[in-house]
Amino acid sequence: MRTLDIGGDKPLPYLKIEEDNPFLGWRGIRFTLDHPDIFLIQVRAMLRASIGRDNLAILLPMISGLSELLEAKALIERAFNEVSEIAKQEQETLKKPKLALWWKFPLCFTSWMQWRNT
Repeated sequence: MRTLDIGGDKPLPYLKIEEDNPFLGWRGIRFTLDHPDIFLIQVRAMLRASIGRDNLAILLPMISGLSELLEAKALIERAFNEVSEIAKQEQETLKKPKLALWWKFPLCFTSWMQWRNT
């Protein structure tokens, strides 16, 4: 499942974003990291739907650097811990989701190499 990726060809009529390049600017993971409440709601819902299954993979769109990835991973971990408690109460299991990354630029390969070693 892909987290929210607005901007460019995917505008939200009730959320106006004014910028020079809406296709590469404030969209994807940058928008949701600036609004962690929205990101956490999405991730919790994904995790709740995956309770008792081992089939969740989360796509993080438009990652442009290691700091964005690490911040997103920390929020996903927080949501996972919260939803794990719900799963335990329901006597179910919750598996950690796989993460997929949609890099913003080919130059992010360097960041991927750093992340791979963390």
